[in-house]
Amino acid sequence: MRVLLIGILTILTVQCYAQTGNDSTGAVLFNRGLEYYNNEKLDSAILVWTEIVEKKIAKNFDTYGVAFFNIPTTYWKMNNTDKAKEWYKRVIESDLNDFDETGSIMEPHTNYKHKSAIALAGLYQQDSLYAEELHWLNLADTVYRYWGFEGSATNVSIEEAMILESKVDVLMKLDKKDEAIQQIITELIYAGNLEDFFKGSEAKLLRLIDKKTFKSEFDEAIKGLIVENIDSDRFNALFTLRGLQYRIAISKNQPENLPHYWKTLYLDKKTGVDKEYLLKYIKARHFYTRLKK
Repeated sequence: MRVLLIGILTILTVQCYAQTGNDSTGAVLFNRGLEYYNNEKLDSAILVWTEIVEKKIAKNFDTYGVAFFNIPTTYWKMNNTDKAKEWYKRVIESDLNDFDETGSIMEPHTNYKHKSAIALAGLYQQDSLYAEELHWLNLADTVYRYWGFEGSATNVSIEEAMILESKVDVLMKLDKKDEAIQQIITELIYAGNLEDFFKGSEAKLLRLIDKKTFKSEFDEAIKGLIVENIDSDRFNALFTLRGLQYRIAISKNQPENLPHYWKTLYLDKKTGVDKEYLLKYIKARHFYTRLKK
């Protein structure tokens, strides 16, 4: 499964930080732990990295965050999943900042909490605890969002697409087909001109429905769309399909530091947020045009 593979890959990141940090004490300890790890002395590696975390050594350097994240990934490698879960949750509850810069072009931000939420989803997937897996996927997708390249939506979109496919798979296991459809359509509406990143989920949507019947249902649903005004810049577009309420968050004010749309439809400040505009926008989406074929 996709999430499990991502979780396993996070274990490999422990080998990517041999010379992290600019602090002498933290770097010496961290590299000692790394040497233990590379020599398969995993218990000793965990002891060293735990010392860094518990004593908050090198707290303001990347050695601290990497050591923190390496502890649960190493426990996972040891098949001690209870400890891995415990420490991933500690990462999430910590004051680590996913937006902190790493200095790496390929991975510009730390994303510790996001990766921990993804890893927890993978661990609960191993246990076949699908509701718990879905819980952590949702947190990874909203609260602990993935930070990628500023000015480019590519790697963020790829991560979003992976999470969406994973959520849809879990919802189908939980026999929640209509909620899976809701997740796909909502994401495709938000995606705008980035829809191509989600073509796997779009194809899944078309396999889950009868196009002719569904188009009729969908048209009837969006005919009842209403625009809810929150303030001068924020709105919600609401419609109900198969007993589920779809809520599309809309804003005329996009924060400068967001590399992607992140579950909000951003409009130009001059664009009127009205039903006619939104219906036109939704009907221009690629998934909708395929319903007509």
